[in-house]
Amino acid sequence: MNKKPNKKTIILYLFFGLVVLNLLIMTGGGLYIIKIRNNISQSAENIKNLERSISRSYKDVQQIDSKIATAESPKNLIARSKSLKLNLQPPENNQIINLSFNGPKIIKKTINMAAVQN
Repeated sequence: MNKKPNKKTIILYLFFGLVVLNLLIMTGGGLYIIKIRNNISQSAENIKNLERSISRSYKDVQQIDSKIATAESPKNLIARSKSLKLNLQPPENNQIINLSFNGPKIIKKTINMAAVQN
């Protein structure tokens, strides 16, 4: 009583098998795309947070540089030495150097001179 399935039944089973396989592949691909998009979104959020942190740090450095420049100005140094009663003489004009334009050159020359001496 072994009946062989007819040709139409085999074709029908193959068709439904391929449909189910296609649905599984599409579902898996869709889930993978969702996972990748989620990872991209998280990476973008991390990058935004890092950029904010860098921006805050840059602003902090600028504020500190401004405070240092203010504290190191000749007028403030003279006032500070008077408030501490150090009895220092005011600097002569040739002792005050503005490093705004020639600073890197002067520093490089000083480093080169120190290297030659050692």
